[in-house]
Amino acid sequence: MTPVSRSKHPGGPEPAAAAKPVALVIEDDGVISLELRLMLARRGWRSMAATNWEEAFLCWRRERCDLLVVDGCLRDGEDGIALARALTGDRPTPLVFVTAGPERVDDAGLAGVPVVAKPFIAREFLAAVERALAGRKAAARVA
Repeated sequence: MTPVSRSKHPGGPEPAAAAKPVALVIEDDGVISLELRLMLARRGWRSMAATNWEEAFLCWRRERCDLLVVDGCLRDGEDGIALARALTGDRPTPLVFVTAGPERVDDAGLAGVPVVAKPFIAREFLAAVERALAGRKAAARVA
């Protein structure tokens, strides 16, 4: 038996869901990724998860993101900092780094990008998200 959709909008998202901001969480640890995405969901965000460059670019092309949350150093030597630069080069997007090596991000010359050191607590992460979003609003007022 085929499940019946209770949505008034068959084939598409509910209007309220479409209005939620979207975050792309690029984190190679599944537990941490889920934790970050749950924190964002509690604040009204939808999120997508990627664990490497390939998945990140697929998500990036598929949907416009309002926030990037990036692990500074991904598995297999993939550089999260370079990935963030590649993604935001043509589409400036608020960015938060979550990393075990915060000094790498500081040394990369990314002044003003919030960095949350692992292990972290929810309050630190959510404050970093707010700082990233506030920076975007300030830039929009200047432009």
